[in-house]
Amino acid sequence: MSEIKSVKHTLNGIGYIYGNTPFSPFEFNAFMTTLGMNPLLIQMSSLPPEDLIYKEEIQKYHDPYVTKSANIAPLQYVYDVLKPHLYLGHEYATRLRKKGIAIVRSDSANSMLGFEVTSYIVNELCRASKESMSYRKEVN
Repeated sequence: MSEIKSVKHTLNGIGYIYGNTPFSPFEFNAFMTTLGMNPLLIQMSSLPPEDLIYKEEIQKYHDPYVTKSANIAPLQYVYDVLKPHLYLGHEYATRLRKKGIAIVRSDSANSMLGFEVTSYIVNELCRASKESMSYRKEVN
């Protein structure tokens, strides 16, 4: 897919925290690493055996923290420690913005199919990455 090739320069090295989204956590994070993105923390409720292959893919290049939770509230301090560019999931956008973090909204992808999902997510990741860069300029 040429769209993916064209965004790798924008997404390469972008660090993120993965929260609650409508996707399979490790499968989705493995996809994001193929874009050059850096998973810093992955929150999930369980690790089904069929997802182990994606875990291995992620660990070829990254060693993210993994928590058995999709609730960032008790983990607020990690923003200042990990310094992600993006947060994927549900969180207060204003709180994130103050720390130079943009939120990636993915709920609307629930009603999409196939490459429509890929296209939407890639565009949303690029939009949020650019937003994060502008936030960081405001903060500094």
